[in-house]
Amino acid sequence: MHNKYTSTFTIIKRLWRDYIRHYTWHYITAIFFLMLLAASQTVVIAQVPDAIDEALNNKDFAVAMQISLVILSAFLVRGISTFAQAVILQNAALRIIETMQNQMFHILTLVDMSFFYREGTASQLSRFTNDVHYLRSATSKAVTSFGKEFMTMVAMIGTMFWHNAEMAAIIIFVFPIILWPIITLARKLRRLSSNIQLKLSEMNSALDDSLKGAMQVRAYNMQEQERTRAGHFFRKFYKLNIKSILYKSAVFPVLDMFAGLAFAGILLW
Repeated sequence: MHNKYTSTFTIIKRLWRDYIRHYTWHYITAIFFLMLLAASQTVVIAQVPDAIDEALNNKDFAVAMQISLVILSAFLVRGISTFAQAVILQNAALRIIETMQNQMFHILTLVDMSFFYREGTASQLSRFTNDVHYLRSATSKAVTSFGKEFMTMVAMIGTMFWHNAEMAAIIIFVFPIILWPIITLARKLRRLSSNIQLKLSEMNSALDDSLKGAMQVRAYNMQEQERTRAGHFFRKFYKLNIKSILYKSAVFPVLDMFAGLAFAGILLW
């Protein structure tokens, strides 16, 4: 587990240097499909009003049919792109995790036995399971979310400039204000994720020690102390997770609030 004071840039740099760069073509291919995904979403959003207008207002069936075929093709491209980028990124992430697990196990077969007495086996097992789960999310889901949203945003801004350059310029000026609360929440979530990993490792170690020493616990009538100790870890883990849920759940309401303000501003404009 990395030091909690290690910067995000340092972690990303190490991941790139030691692991991700070996799968560069996987990520390039995934980015290509993400670009197709963003383009298809933009086409759908841009063409749907025209299709409705032609079908309902102008009664031009031929033009409505052409636009409908374009929209159908865009949906097909979006579906294929979503599937392809997800499989490619997950495959790359799982291969990176496999490499890390092999490296960690190789090191554990060489360390001094005092390390296991000091650190415990449960914390090591947690690194092979829980910690790598978080890392897989970082190397696949984060890339997917950021890539898809960023490219869709670029495509939509281009569309806005095509229809109304003045309004698009205003939105670009306001956009950094929207980013500030999202970046703040992301930093809090990163610190929470680090604490959750640490507490989960400690909880696994405590449970492992308690269960392995079940005979001694009963012999010395220490069941109540062990229940209290386990309950303390469970409560800590609950508090950290509920805080993480609160931060994650706050992202979309914040975005919705700014979207509402933007919509109201457009109507007033």
